[in-house]
Amino acid sequence: MKAVHSAIHDMKREVPANNFWTWIHNDYGIGTQYGRKIRLGINDRKKLAELVQIETGHNPAKELPHGDRIEMAKYVSNEKLATENPDENYILVKPGKAEIPVMWRMIPEAISYRVDHRRLPVIAFSSVVIIENLAAFDKWDKVKWVGPIPDLVIYRGHDAMAIGVKNFLARAPYEMQVYGFFDADYAGLMMAHGIKRLNGIVLPLDLQGTIDRRPGNASFTEKQTNAGLSLGRDSLEVPIRDAYDCIKKMKKDVTQEYMIAANEPVRVFRYDGK
Repeated sequence: MKAVHSAIHDMKREVPANNFWTWIHNDYGIGTQYGRKIRLGINDRKKLAELVQIETGHNPAKELPHGDRIEMAKYVSNEKLATENPDENYILVKPGKAEIPVMWRMIPEAISYRVDHRRLPVIAFSSVVIIENLAAFDKWDKVKWVGPIPDLVIYRGHDAMAIGVKNFLARAPYEMQVYGFFDADYAGLMMAHGIKRLNGIVLPLDLQGTIDRRPGNASFTEKQTNAGLSLGRDSLEVPIRDAYDCIKKMKKDVTQEYMIAANEPVRVFRYDGK
């Protein structure tokens, strides 16, 4: 609904042909698709305004009502017009240690919990780790962790769920230590570098040895190696830069899944060197 309101209010002549606008186009016959764009004429924007009025009883010229799909059900007959994505305030978590308090309950180590991050008592956690891959997240209890274990394990997710993680980190106090556990490849390193709230990255205790033991031959093409240079080596945090140099030299990377399956010890490499 937010996108529709913006298209009407700002008199947009085109919008991206994403899932939402393709649905509007296909179901309501609004707009004309040209490649990755949907063009909107005066009549299309008029139809959009009528759609909002019919579906919600809301005049799009007025301030937009706000809420998730449940809250918007009071105003909207089609929940897809809600202003909030169902995932953008939710994160998938599990305890790093034996037990953690979540919503005043205790959950065992093997269980994952999809929870509204706004109901998590952030001050209760001194450290958290964000995990890139769901398979690795599910097998957290198999990770051979060296050093103090974080209190909370969070699945990074994608799209709206990743926004939920970002929103959680925005609430995190400065004292909370945030670590990232990603694949030790160019994509994983770029992902870690892009999360400015991280205090360190989780890597194998012996990255070169782990890569050397990984089955298979060198898997990097020249194109992939050159793509890694877009990281801007000198701007990288020291542990990320060292990992970058290692995988570039060996022309092989290593996934979280391999680290877990091979029982490779991993630990936090802090950005401050502590």
